[in-house]
Amino acid sequence: MASLRIGEVDPALPRTFGNTTVHRSVFDAFVDTADPTPRYESAKPNETSNKIASHVLSLLPAHPTLQIGIGSIPETVVSSLGDADLESVRFAGMATDEMVDLFERGVIPAAGDEPAIMSPELMGTERIMQFADCNPALSVYPSSIAHDAAVLGGIRRFVSVNTAIEVDMTGQVNSEMVRGRQVSGIGGSLDFVDAASRSAGGLRVIALPSTTSDGAHSRIVPSIGPGGTVTIPRSMVDAIVTEYGVARLDGLSARERAEALIAIAHPNHRDSLVDQVGAQR
Repeated sequence: MASLRIGEVDPALPRTFGNTTVHRSVFDAFVDTADPTPRYESAKPNETSNKIASHVLSLLPAHPTLQIGIGSIPETVVSSLGDADLESVRFAGMATDEMVDLFERGVIPAAGDEPAIMSPELMGTERIMQFADCNPALSVYPSSIAHDAAVLGGIRRFVSVNTAIEVDMTGQVNSEMVRGRQVSGIGGSLDFVDAASRSAGGLRVIALPSTTSDGAHSRIVPSIGPGGTVTIPRSMVDAIVTEYGVARLDGLSARERAEALIAIAHPNHRDSLVDQVGAQR
């Protein structure tokens, strides 16, 4: 244990339910923060993310508990839920401003025996902070609980929705590397995918645009090359989604997986993918 323990006090942070309190006796001194509370502005929806979100919504079971990753696509999925016919949705993982809108519209239920939102982190503006303050509908837990696949796997119809940099013809997912350069970490994605694997009625979804932003490179690739890494193995993915549709991979052979993934690649890259996959055989 540290010999000197200083607590930084930020009055703008909410008091939350869950497991977030620390007794003042733990600290030797307190200081008021000199910095503004960090803000996270949600990514804005665009034509591509709206199409992908529509495909993701078509996969969701009734009354799901949904985990979303960070970025335009997962966040567009959340904002689109207000128009979906799912009756009620609960959340685990990151909590965002858009969830406040869903709560106000009745899509997220008020707290019952379990919190409607179980989160390890609040990623948003004053809107989610004010919503979380003394609100039993949202509980914050440390990652040892909120990322625990054994805990989350006990939730029925747990659906993980995460994005990726690229997906290969077998369904392997690279969420970290771009041409040999590390641009992201694993984060909690593998924890949540593992949880969905254990959940009765669970679903594991990877959603990504079909190409890079300039359209020059397909993000559906023949294989994860030397400059990439496998973040999520093919055995732990049920569906890949792009703006061109859904590839349900569970139960498919290697050849069928390749065909399903090429079908949701960008039309400009499909012939090349067919040629490259054929050359590898």
